[in-house]
Amino acid sequence: MTATSDIWLSGSAELRLLTACLIWPDSAVRRARIAEAAAATQSWDRLVRLAERHRVLGLVRHGVTSAGLTLPPETARYLAMRAQSVGLDELRMAGEAVRLVRLVESAGIKVRVLKGAAVAMLAFGRLGLRFNHDIDILVAPADVARTAEILGAAGYRRTEPAADVPEAQLRRWLRDRKDMAYRHETSGTLVELHWRLFDNPHLLPQLGKTGAQHVDLSAGQSFDTLSDEDLPIYLCMHGAQHAWARLKWLADFGAWLSARPPAAIDAFYARSRSMGAHRATAPALSLCHELFDTYLPPEAANAMQSSSRMRWLYNVAERCLFGDGEGTELEDEKFGTTRKNISHYFLATGLRYRLTEARFDLTDDRDRPITGAWRALGPFARPVMWLWRRIFGGGSNDPRAKPTAAN
Repeated sequence: MTATSDIWLSGSAELRLLTACLIWPDSAVRRARIAEAAAATQSWDRLVRLAERHRVLGLVRHGVTSAGLTLPPETARYLAMRAQSVGLDELRMAGEAVRLVRLVESAGIKVRVLKGAAVAMLAFGRLGLRFNHDIDILVAPADVARTAEILGAAGYRRTEPAADVPEAQLRRWLRDRKDMAYRHETSGTLVELHWRLFDNPHLLPQLGKTGAQHVDLSAGQSFDTLSDEDLPIYLCMHGAQHAWARLKWLADFGAWLSARPPAAIDAFYARSRSMGAHRATAPALSLCHELFDTYLPPEAANAMQSSSRMRWLYNVAERCLFGDGEGTELEDEKFGTTRKNISHYFLATGLRYRLTEARFDLTDDRDRPITGAWRALGPFARPVMWLWRRIFGGGSNDPRAKPTAAN
């Protein structure tokens, strides 16, 4: 493993400026690093593109403002506008999360908020900096049906799976997935209703069983989230399952680390290892150490040196994070999603875990439905489709269709 990403070291000053802005909390060291990278910056448009791609506009605006940088007027206006929008969205969604939690709890159901405003308060100590895509709530499997009714009464309509899917398909979804998606019919707010933390039920099944911690927002508004022992492990595994394709997730974990003394981080890594989550936590700790200068437990550093699996996961994360340095989305990277999916098999051990991953990979058609002649191939349809797209560059599911440009 290299000391720091070759792509990052040889990349643009804009990329270095972006990562400097993600250091938390604000400090003289952070401001100096921002100013140093800004002095070499040639394209503010590129910085904005990277910030949009990694969903960190709020932190970038905070960083350049704190460092006293003078930006081109158009860039300054755009950053101010977008950062304000991001901040207002986070405040609005935090309020909606509180409303939904109260509705669910009033029915006698225990509910926890995952990520979102919970991470904003526990990692950054405030709202208004993080980009929020949706609201994630977690309930016990036995409470899913009642919680779904409550969401419906609150103005939400199920979008994934579709509201009109047959009952048999819905039962398969509840068996194979971790959540269902809902959209508010008026505001468009997205909610994911979780009954477990990961699609694969054999991935850290004990996580989330150590109770909860209370998160206070303001004016008496609050809710529960995962315990302080479980939350950082969940953040690492969630990021690893997405191959850390956005710096937003790494910034969350880096901010959480920055508020902990070395002894607490050592204990966190030791616990993650005892749970079998170290293949996710060690690369995450290493990335944060290289990019944000956070503490790296010696045991994690030694594991990274001795484990080829961890080094592979680290390298996949580098590639998915930085790509070509120009803000390319993971889905647009050649073999990007393939690398991500393969990495899942290295995150945990156990035959049942890997067989479940294989079944999921062979049968999941949520993003690319299996239609037409492909259906005759049964469980082999997806791998054959994958080979077809790589050989012929076709984006169609129909093998008889004329090949198009590769995704």
